[in-house]
Parts: sequence; C-alpha cells; structure tokens
Amino acid sequence: GVTVQMLRDLMEEAMKRVPVEKPRAFIRRETLTLSQRIEDLRGRLRKRGKFSFRAIMQRCETRIEVVIVFLAILELLKSGECSVEQERRFGDIQVSAAIAGAPA
Repeated sequence: GVTVQMLRDLMEEAMKRVPVEKPRAFIRRETLTLSQRIEDLRGRLRKRGKFSFRAIMQRCETRIEVVIVFLAILELLKSGECSVEQERRFGDIQVSAAIAGAPA
C-alpha cells in the first residue's frame, strides 16, 4: 500500500522540480485556494475516475501550488472520496475515486 512517507517523498520530488521564486519588488497574490483545488480534483475524479499523482504535481508552477495540491489530495483521502495505489516501489501513485459503499 501507499504510505504517508511515499506521498511525502513524491511531494518533495515535485518541490525540487519547481524553482524557488526570486523575491520581487511586488507581491503577487495567489488566487488558488485549497477549497478550489479540492473541487478541481473532485471534478477530475468524477470525470476520469482517477489521475496520476506525478502528472498532477508536474502541472504545478509554484511551490505554493505544489503544497496546495498535496493538501487537497490529503483532504480527499481523509474524507474517503479517493484512494491511492502504487503498483511498484518508486512508481507513480494513482489517485482513484472511492467506490460508493467501500470502506475508506
């Protein structure tokens, strides 16, 4: 099964891929919220049934977005709306919609 450590390792991998933003003279307000990302991932699960953890993380453009996506997946796991599965060690993790009536 997939452990929290495995999820954390994949998040660290995603964080290393996204460069640290250089300080700017102005602060750009991040408009992506956790609740928005949860809804986005719910929609993805409804439409496709599953998605790749690695692919979803590769779409993140900032470290803040990586953290928000990771937290959104954890919230969906906690609420029992999805499950995670990894076929082989160090392989990608598939996030799948939970089956109605199945134990979380």
